[in-house]
Amino acid sequence: MLQHCYNGTNFFTGETTVRIDYIALHKKGGGYSLPILQQEIQTVIKQHQDLLLGNPNSTINYTLLSNDNAFLSYHPHPFTQRTLTARFQVNNTHPPHVQLIRKPVLTVMGLLALLGDTQVLAQVLTSGGEHSDTLGVLASSHRPAVLGGSDSWQTAVLVYNSDDNSTSNHTDEVTVSLKGLAEQKGLVYVTYYMDNNVTNPYQLWQSMGGPDYPTAEQFRNIRNVEDPRVDGPFKVPAGDTLTLKAKLPVPSILLVHICAQPRAGPDQVNGVRFTGITEGQVLILWSDHCVDSKCIKTFEVEFSTDKKKFRRINVKDTIFTSYVYSPVDQEVRGLYRVRAVDYWGRPGPYSLPERFTKTE
Repeated sequence: MLQHCYNGTNFFTGETTVRIDYIALHKKGGGYSLPILQQEIQTVIKQHQDLLLGNPNSTINYTLLSNDNAFLSYHPHPFTQRTLTARFQVNNTHPPHVQLIRKPVLTVMGLLALLGDTQVLAQVLTSGGEHSDTLGVLASSHRPAVLGGSDSWQTAVLVYNSDDNSTSNHTDEVTVSLKGLAEQKGLVYVTYYMDNNVTNPYQLWQSMGGPDYPTAEQFRNIRNVEDPRVDGPFKVPAGDTLTLKAKLPVPSILLVHICAQPRAGPDQVNGVRFTGITEGQVLILWSDHCVDSKCIKTFEVEFSTDKKKFRRINVKDTIFTSYVYSPVDQEVRGLYRVRAVDYWGRPGPYSLPERFTKTE
């Protein structure tokens, strides 16, 4: 390559001996995520060692970028490339179009949004009192800035069982104990669970024969397994401690979300907008910025062709702020509105209705 750059001819300009100002080398990974993090940490230590030794309490704003979410997967690997979504280039429609499926990693990122703004002490201990190599935990709490509104006291615990990108038939029996709840009143909890069987669009796609161009019905079924399994809400028993038991394979996660009942229900959803996918299919998006609560059981998406009678179209509950509407009759032109429903079944006001007129 260097020989060509020095002696060869530039294809575009016809010039020779084009000067090279910069050579960049990109080190590829070895198929695992942990070595990447370890190497990056080593680089930071080397670059900032003097700073760390001179002031051990100094703060370095060090962030990690993973999952290559700026990239799109391509045929024949819609699921297995390191992206946040699986991308299907569907060429048997006129015109061709693209379908995106939310992968489990993106669903986990959505669950991370339920964590509060204050980290609290959490420990993982085995039955022998030792630390586990694969189990980990994140715990947090949240207190409302203003009392009397839709926001309320919350705590969330995320337990994960992971061995890098390995899978295993081994299952760990886990007991989750959350303490310090006696001060709060009217508590309920909801659990969110994911593993390779419960939330696995890739597995379902494979069971269909791995079609290059899934049908609309197949896409509906694949999207039906994007979300985690949700149980609850349940009332938290009286006392200081909530204890739950779970069986966690590798990989899997369990998030426990506890909320005190706020005085007011959720506020209004806003920002309803659309992206046309193909004829008879539309992606509906909205914002929960003004809802002012994370204790949301579901968003209800409703549709009307005449503005007189609305009906709910997302039969399955979701806490994510998007929904692909792909009805059998392909009738997607009309008015849409969305509202939030909290853990106590209280609906917030509907968003302003917005009209979708054509597939763009």
